Amino acid sequence: MAAPLPADAQPAAKVARLGVLLFGTPESEANLPAFRRRLTELGWVEGKTLSTVYRAAEGHPERLAALAVELASLKPDFIFASAATSLPLPARRLTRYRQERSA
Repeated sequence: MAAPLPADAQPAAKVARLGVLLFGTPESEANLPAFRRRLTELGWVEGKTLSTVYRAAEGHPERLAALAVELASLKPDFIFASAATSLPLPARRLTRYRQERSA
């Protein structure tokens, strides 16, 4: 009786975590479908190589800073922020927050 051969197991691929900060909602962001399409073209597959978490201000700019901090606390590998003119300050705060937390 022969011993079974060991399986050549492939290491599980790391699933990257993407944080998405939106001024509107995922349904209302005009650039989001193109962004998702490009991710797919680059080989990122939701549920296999990519896990996405959304935070949406739903048109309320006063919510952006808190949502940015919340998103950063989830420690995503990447962050995408919509190009709404209200986002630069929360995005800078988010970056500073992440740098301080990792120090």
